[in-house]
Amino acid sequence: MAASTEPMTHKAVQRARKGRRLTKHMKQRMADALNLLMKQQGKEIERPWGVKDLFTY
Repeated sequence: MAASTEPMTHKAVQRARKGRRLTKHMKQRMADALNLLMKQQGKEIERPWGVKDLFTY
């Protein structure tokens, strides 16, 4: 959540972790925050995580 450049609440993160449905916009925010966090930690990934990689619904 701290890595996100857009507003994101702990409540939204918990809903995503539990597998509850999120809006398209919130799913994109989650993916962007994950990619930014990986970049900040210096971890190299082959390609950025996408919404389809993280959410199956």
